[in-house]
Amino acid sequence: MGPEASRRGGDLLIVLGAIALFAGLVGFNWYGGSAAVSSVPGVDVGAAFGRSGWHAFTDGRWVWLATVLLALVTVASTGAGGAGRRLAVPRALVGTLAGASALLIAYRIVHHQPAGSGPHVAFHVAGAVRGGIWLGLAAAAAIAAGACLQLVAALAARPPGGARGDSP
Repeated sequence: MGPEASRRGGDLLIVLGAIALFAGLVGFNWYGGSAAVSSVPGVDVGAAFGRSGWHAFTDGRWVWLATVLLALVTVASTGAGGAGRRLAVPRALVGTLAGASALLIAYRIVHHQPAGSGPHVAFHVAGAVRGGIWLGLAAAAAIAAGACLQLVAALAARPPGGARGDSP
C-alpha cells in the first residue's frame, strides 16, 4: 500500500470512527438493566432502564467529544489541501487522544456501575453494559488505527535525508 492509499485509508477510518463514536455516545445505551420491587407478597413492580454514554459519564463525555471533533478537523484540513508535514502533530494528537479514549471506555466496561439491592424491601437492580459502549470502544480504536495509518503515510512520503530536506 502506497503512502497516498494509506493516508486515504486512514482518513476513512478516522471519519467513520468519529461518526460511530459520536452516534454511540449520544444515540445508544451504554448501560442498562432492570429493577424489581416486591413489597407486597405476590405483587411485583419492575422497570427497565438505560443510559447513554453522554448521560452516564459527565467527565468522560468531554474526552470523547474532543476526540471526535479533533479527528474530524484533522481529516478536513488534510482533505482541504493541507500539507501532510504540517499536520503531523495533530495526527499524533488524534492517535493519542483516541487511544486514551479507547482505554477509558475499556476501563468503563470492566468497572461498570454495579447492581444493588435494598436491605428492608425485596428490591433488586440488575445493570449491565449494552451495545453502545462496545460501539464506542470499536470506534475509538478505529480512530487510533486511522491516525496510525496517516502517520505511517506521512513518514513514507518523507524525502530521504530528513524531513526538511537537510543535506548532510
